[in-house]
Amino acid sequence: MPTKSYCEKPFTHIHSHARGQYKLCCHASVHPKLEKYTIRTARPFEFFLSDEMEEIRNDMLEGKAIPGCEYCYQIEESGMKSPRLTNRKFSGVEPHSVGVQVRIFGSTCNLSCYMCFPFNSSTKNKELKNIDTDIFVKYDSEFYQIDDESMAVSVQDVLDNIELIDFITIIGGEPFVMSPHWEFLDRIPKEMRKKISLRYQTNLTKLHHKKWHLLDYVNDFKSIKLFVSVDHFKEKLAWIRYPIDVNQFENNLMEYHKYIESMHMCIGLLNVHDVPQIVDYYKNNFGLPLELKNIVQQPPELSIKNLADKQPVIDMFTELNDVPDVIFHELNKPRDEVEYQKFVDYVRLLDQKRGTSANKTFGWEIY
Repeated sequence: MPTKSYCEKPFTHIHSHARGQYKLCCHASVHPKLEKYTIRTARPFEFFLSDEMEEIRNDMLEGKAIPGCEYCYQIEESGMKSPRLTNRKFSGVEPHSVGVQVRIFGSTCNLSCYMCFPFNSSTKNKELKNIDTDIFVKYDSEFYQIDDESMAVSVQDVLDNIELIDFITIIGGEPFVMSPHWEFLDRIPKEMRKKISLRYQTNLTKLHHKKWHLLDYVNDFKSIKLFVSVDHFKEKLAWIRYPIDVNQFENNLMEYHKYIESMHMCIGLLNVHDVPQIVDYYKNNFGLPLELKNIVQQPPELSIKNLADKQPVIDMFTELNDVPDVIFHELNKPRDEVEYQKFVDYVRLLDQKRGTSANKTFGWEIY
């Protein structure tokens, strides 16, 4: 294994944030030398093969600390295992078998999940316009929508470099309700599809759109894998992922079971106490394991670091299997009472707007 600062992502992975900013990975902050690269200013492979990225890769191989990777370094300094060290492989010096995970199809989404940023969902953006909260403002709540020209340039660049691509991760919004995503699939040469795996980060509420349906493509590509986001079950899922049709979601879990690679839960203040029950629900009813690798960190108002009594939660996670260190790292952060009160106010405002009751749904007095 190479140096202490090595990470495979810059060698194998093209990633752009929901606001169109290229980053080394989803955990990283923006490297100062990469600030000029966005979906609007650079093509995906132009960024990936840039002099700046080559310098970063060389610095990693020489063991230099990389600006933007502080999140992983901080976890490692506390004696825990960071995402950088999880399933780490040495991919060689030259980029090859590239995975593309860029948000070039917009942010159209049919749900308004309470922890979601407005630039990740058109529905959330619309809902927040009528809610007086500032917890998303400091992260630039201005709705991000890629323009048609930038989208076309980025799509063409991916197609021009299709022979270098091992897998493509489609992210939203919600991928399956975005027409440009389907149009992109239709443009991939049929002889290349068998060499490419499609990966979807999806809420699994709808697998078809207009004339398109996922099942029409399953035999064309090397594989199609669904990474399903789920944060609770029944009424609590309906509150967190408003306005999800829970029955349709569960029907889709059964119908598309063989395509589901994994299910991911985003752990925050509203679901952290129920984690064992949520894991058991999907295992016992659908035979699907639920991975606990995602946590709400931003906005911090919704983070589990602001729990009043953390020890029972720490004990709960200690007893579970395969709990990543990032969860304990987040719990070890100091509680902020001001942030917690903003969480309370935010939940109350959502209830007022939606006509729901979080207190009744979750069974404890939130406000």
